Amino acid sequence: MQGLEGTELYACWQHIGVQGDRSCEKLAAHVHCRNCERHAEAAMWLLDRHALQLGDADAPPPPEAPAAKTRPALLFRVGQDWLALDPGQLLEVAPVSAIHGLPYRHGRVLLGVCNVRGVLVPALALGPLLGLEAAGAGELMGGRPRHLILDAPGGALVLPVDEVDGVQAVPQAALVPAHQGSSLPASRLAQHAFQWQQRSVTWLDAQHLAQALQESLR
Repeated sequence: MQGLEGTELYACWQHIGVQGDRSCEKLAAHVHCRNCERHAEAAMWLLDRHALQLGDADAPPPPEAPAAKTRPALLFRVGQDWLALDPGQLLEVAPVSAIHGLPYRHGRVLLGVCNVRGVLVPALALGPLLGLEAAGAGELMGGRPRHLILDAPGGALVLPVDEVDGVQAVPQAALVPAHQGSSLPASRLAQHAFQWQQRSVTWLDAQHLAQALQESLR
């Protein structure tokens, strides 16, 4: 994986970031190291190195027991609904920034454009696209709003969300077909469903989501 030095994790945030001398040239743009793509790469690297430990940590599995197969998933909330994406679609998790409206725009999905380090990037609302309740319906649930910056075929896209739980290792065995566990109205965008920490989570289909987002720009 690019962005990490050698075979061991290079924790740049401990040297030139917020825990170091703050000399990193990216710090002014990201505000905090946790918003930097290097930090996200580090999280993915760690997930590749460490399988999710299930059960009692003091009782290791038998030597011959195979490691649990997991998939990394970016968990986030829109309104009252928890969703998941393949982290490979994500460029970064950014603080909320101003969204500038566009004249004569149609529909409720395209919100406007955001300035992402000097580049104007379209901002789209997932709630209307997925048929979910308005994001404001989940304000009482707490959390901290964020902007997901996605890598899309036509260029980066900004998706405002109400909360981000980070990248989690989800056991393959926990995944069920979306029609069995998801209440998402836009069913063609749902790939899997699973339970995570007493939450019902819908895993979005990467290809169909990208296509639907692109269609919303037309």
